[in-house]
Amino acid sequence: MLFEAVYYIVTGVWPFLHLQSFEAVTGKKADRFTLRSTAALILVVGAILLLGSLRRRPDPGYTALGVGAAVGLSMIELAHGRTIRPVYLLDAIGEIVLAAMLLGTKIISGLRSTRRKPDCEFSFAPQPDIMQF
Repeated sequence: MLFEAVYYIVTGVWPFLHLQSFEAVTGKKADRFTLRSTAALILVVGAILLLGSLRRRPDPGYTALGVGAAVGLSMIELAHGRTIRPVYLLDAIGEIVLAAMLLGTKIISGLRSTRRKPDCEFSFAPQPDIMQF
């Protein structure tokens, strides 16, 4: 989740900090309002994911946001694959990998937390003698 958070924060801030380099990579944008709106939303998602990644046990909502954002962005990029630059298709692949990593991590951590604990525990440490007089 931390990697996705940083990725979204950088991606969201970039058009605000240096639009010229952003457009050099992603292509010229006719509608700056939509660009800045999208960038701001991606920045907010990144900030929320960063907060979630700093928690010891993130709420499932953070994972849902990360997976949902990655899947949603990749769907948009794949739907417009013929009309956008190839860098967006690379981004779509990265988004799918991020979603898979988040889901895989969540599934693995869920399996670990649901393992049955033993009914009794054995210890080889010396025990005090109960029958001591």
